[in-house]
Amino acid sequence: MTRHNLMAVPYMVLTPLAVNSLEKRWAWFRARPFLSGPFQTAMCGVILMLSTPLCCAIFPQKAQIKVGDLEPEVRDQIRALPNPPEVVYYNKGL
Repeated sequence: MTRHNLMAVPYMVLTPLAVNSLEKRWAWFRARPFLSGPFQTAMCGVILMLSTPLCCAIFPQKAQIKVGDLEPEVRDQIRALPNPPEVVYYNKGL
Protein backbone atom coordinates (compact mmCIF):
# COMPACT_ATOMS: atom_id res chain seq x y z
CA MET A 1 0.00 0.00 0.00
CA THR A 2 2.88 2.38 0.62
CA ARG A 3 3.83 2.13 -3.04
CA HIS A 4 0.38 3.30 -4.14
CA ASN A 5 0.50 6.26 -1.78
CA LEU A 6 3.97 7.23 -2.98
CA MET A 7 2.78 7.17 -6.59
CA ALA A 8 0.05 9.71 -5.79
CA VAL A 9 2.20 12.22 -3.92
CA PRO A 10 4.19 13.74 -6.84
CA TYR A 11 1.27 14.80 -9.00
CA MET A 12 -0.86 15.89 -6.05
CA VAL A 13 1.94 18.17 -4.82
CA LEU A 14 3.84 19.22 -7.94
CA THR A 15 0.86 20.04 -10.18
CA PRO A 16 -0.70 22.72 -7.91
CA LEU A 17 2.74 24.20 -7.21
CA ALA A 18 3.50 24.44 -10.93
CA VAL A 19 0.13 26.00 -11.78
CA ASN A 20 0.45 28.58 -8.98
CA SER A 21 3.95 29.42 -10.14
CA LEU A 22 2.82 29.86 -13.75
CA GLU A 23 -0.13 32.03 -12.76
CA LYS A 24 2.08 34.30 -10.64
CA ARG A 25 4.93 34.66 -13.14
CA TRP A 26 3.27 34.66 -16.55
CA ALA A 27 0.55 37.16 -17.35
CA TRP A 28 -0.04 35.20 -20.56
CA PHE A 29 -1.03 32.07 -18.58
CA ARG A 30 -3.07 34.12 -16.09
CA ALA A 31 -5.01 35.74 -18.97
CA ARG A 32 -6.03 32.30 -20.30
CA PRO A 33 -7.61 30.40 -17.39
CA PHE A 34 -9.05 27.82 -19.80
CA LEU A 35 -5.51 26.44 -20.22
CA SER A 36 -5.25 25.47 -16.56
CA GLY A 37 -7.29 22.26 -16.90
CA PRO A 38 -5.48 20.83 -19.93
CA PHE A 39 -2.11 21.82 -18.45
CA GLN A 40 -2.87 20.09 -15.14
CA THR A 41 -4.11 16.97 -16.94
CA ALA A 42 -1.00 16.80 -19.13
CA MET A 43 1.29 17.40 -16.18
CA CYS A 44 -0.41 14.65 -14.13
CA GLY A 45 0.03 12.26 -17.06
CA VAL A 46 3.72 13.02 -17.41
CA ILE A 47 4.36 12.75 -13.68
CA LEU A 48 2.45 9.45 -13.47
CA MET A 49 4.46 8.03 -16.37
CA LEU A 50 7.63 8.78 -14.40
CA SER A 51 6.52 8.09 -10.83
CA THR A 52 4.83 4.72 -11.41
CA PRO A 53 7.95 2.83 -12.55
CA LEU A 54 10.11 4.60 -9.97
CA CYS A 55 7.79 3.76 -7.09
CA CYS A 56 7.42 0.17 -8.28
CA ALA A 57 11.21 -0.12 -8.35
CA ILE A 58 11.53 0.99 -4.72
CA PHE A 59 9.90 -2.14 -3.33
CA PRO A 60 10.91 -5.74 -4.03
CA GLN A 61 8.64 -7.60 -6.42
CA LYS A 62 9.36 -11.02 -4.94
CA ALA A 63 7.99 -12.06 -1.59
CA GLN A 64 8.25 -15.24 0.40
CA ILE A 65 5.66 -17.31 2.21
CA LYS A 66 5.93 -20.39 4.37
CA VAL A 67 4.60 -23.56 2.78
CA GLY A 68 2.39 -24.11 5.84
CA ASP A 69 0.57 -20.83 5.12
CA LEU A 70 -0.41 -21.82 1.57
CA GLU A 71 -3.76 -23.18 0.41
CA PRO A 72 -4.20 -26.87 1.28
CA GLU A 73 -4.04 -28.11 -2.35
CA VAL A 74 -0.84 -26.24 -3.13
CA ARG A 75 0.69 -27.13 0.24
CA ASP A 76 0.04 -30.84 -0.38
CA GLN A 77 1.58 -30.66 -3.87
CA ILE A 78 4.73 -29.04 -2.51
CA ARG A 79 5.05 -31.45 0.40
CA ALA A 80 4.78 -34.38 -2.04
CA LEU A 81 7.99 -33.24 -3.76
CA PRO A 82 11.31 -34.84 -2.87
CA ASN A 83 13.14 -32.47 -0.49
CA PRO A 84 10.24 -29.99 -0.23
CA PRO A 85 11.19 -26.39 0.54
CA GLU A 86 10.09 -24.70 3.77
CA VAL A 87 9.55 -21.38 2.02
CA VAL A 88 8.35 -20.52 -1.49
CA TYR A 89 8.72 -17.27 -3.40
CA TYR A 90 6.12 -15.49 -5.51
CA ASN A 91 5.84 -12.33 -7.58
CA LYS A 92 3.70 -9.73 -5.81
CA GLY A 93 2.91 -7.90 -9.03
CA LEU A 94 1.58 -4.36 -9.02
